[in-house]
Amino acid sequence: MAEGGEEGINTISGITALCETISYYFNLRLTAKSRALEIPLPAAVGQIAELASSLKPPTTSDWAALAVGKLPPKTKIKHSSENGGDNKKSRGKWTETGKEEMVKLVDDSEFRMQVLGERGTRLGHVNWSMLAERYNFSGVAPIYRQYKESTGRDPPGVKLKREKEEEKAGGLEPESKRVKSKELKQKAPETGQLDGWKKSECDELIKLVENESYRKNVTGKRHLKWSRIAEALKKEKKECKRKYTAVTGKEIPKD
Repeated sequence: MAEGGEEGINTISGITALCETISYYFNLRLTAKSRALEIPLPAAVGQIAELASSLKPPTTSDWAALAVGKLPPKTKIKHSSENGGDNKKSRGKWTETGKEEMVKLVDDSEFRMQVLGERGTRLGHVNWSMLAERYNFSGVAPIYRQYKESTGRDPPGVKLKREKEEEKAGGLEPESKRVKSKELKQKAPETGQLDGWKKSECDELIKLVENESYRKNVTGKRHLKWSRIAEALKKEKKECKRKYTAVTGKEIPKD
């Protein structure tokens, strides 16, 4: 049974059901006319025909564009509540159909071109932002998570980028630099000084970060503030953060 009202034209299943219903009655009318027969039809069919006659007929190029997923210029994208919805409460809810389609859009470039058009691909890679918009998410993270959950694989082209972002957020150097730093440490002479840091400075850094009373005596403030610690050690703030993590293996305390 077709869905009615606003809901019928605002969901994929509703639109499909309406198309099937309308198509059936028009084909019934066409078949009857071809056999010189008159078959009583619902009054709504006549109303639909009257309203449709006022529309501009689609051209051949209109149909061709639609066949490859291109929408008319200035079309406002509005996503169905079946995957994300138009309100905040429905965000993050996936249907099985939506999951399957999303995975296929990522893995099948031809299908992606048919559904999303040229905008669905950026320099040969998936346009993740467009996928997020399609499923009504404000960011790409939910798409990444669902793809990995559905396939057991990392999203194509995302793993390396995510690792770099995590390293940056944690104040850590990239893996390649950390390995190089470790090799330098092993080769460095035992002078008590490495990469500009003396052992006494490292000890001082740890005390300033972890000992509140000592920090107040040195900086005049109990509250941890990396700019004050850097000033006390005559170092750069980022350098102090990296050194603290490298020496202690702990996460960087926030200001």
